[in-house]
Amino acid sequence: MMDGCRRVQNQLLEYALSTGDQARSRSIQEHLAGCPACQEALARLRDELALLRTDSVPVQKLGSDFRVRFWSEVERQKVRRRWWQMPGLLRWAAPATTIAVVLAVGWIVHRHAPPTPAPEPPGHPPVVAVPAAPPQPPPPSTPAPPPASPQPAVTPVQQADSPPKPSDEVLQDMELLRYMQYMEMIEEGEATGQVVLPGENGI
Repeated sequence: MMDGCRRVQNQLLEYALSTGDQARSRSIQEHLAGCPACQEALARLRDELALLRTDSVPVQKLGSDFRVRFWSEVERQKVRRRWWQMPGLLRWAAPATTIAVVLAVGWIVHRHAPPTPAPEPPGHPPVVAVPAAPPQPPPPSTPAPPPASPQPAVTPVQQADSPPKPSDEVLQDMELLRYMQYMEMIEEGEATGQVVLPGENGI
């Protein structure tokens, strides 16, 4: 429908009831002369008005502010319709709906999922056997000095003119000399690989 037809059809009621001004009525007549669709709309409107008159329904005359109230109501309906069809609301409604669907699906999956087994406590770490260190050979022991050989008992001989008996100091010197000789023989035996036992070489 063209804008001219819409404007004329909005004014057909005033035209049919002869409540509009003359200038507007002439403009409607000029449009009706060349528009069959608006002529048909005017004919239907007049038929409806005729039915109302037949039923003895009093036709109220429109007041002078009818046009103002009519267009105010039209604008109010447009504003109301634009408020429900705001793009901003659609932009907010789409993510909100998506989030609601995701939450619902997640809740259903979580509800029907098998229970998660409790984690087992950590066990003791395995004991690794450490091989025992091989026994170390004992350090070579220093040979203890041989005990002093017992002195043979000297049977006193009754002789005339016997030599004098050596003193204790002389005996200690002799023992020390024999011990030093014995140690030298042991060192020589270790150097040559021969071990000298007590009693050998006149010791």
